[in-house]
Amino acid sequence: MTYSVRCGEQNDARVFSALINASGGTSLFRATFGHFHFSALVEYSCLSLIALTTNDEKEEICSGFLAINDSISATNTESDSFDRAIEELSNHLPVKVYTMCTKKLGK
Repeated sequence: MTYSVRCGEQNDARVFSALINASGGTSLFRATFGHFHFSALVEYSCLSLIALTTNDEKEEICSGFLAINDSISATNTESDSFDRAIEELSNHLPVKVYTMCTKKLGK
């Protein structure tokens, strides 16, 4: 078996779907992580990585996927927790939070 990790690509949707189906199905993943769409995760995340194994038949199998964003979702119910964490952190470090919609950097 061969292992590799690389940036996710749109054509990885099939092997990603196989991972989801083998790990409990889409309903379990939506209940755990919320609504997701693979092509949007790959296209709009700051970084997406896919871990692949190749079996003896030279068939790629997805063994893991990671997508990282640099912002909080507008529908995130944990935004209050994030705000409290930033407030607590600002008691120890000089912290400023900028949002591109309300305040331009450098002004």
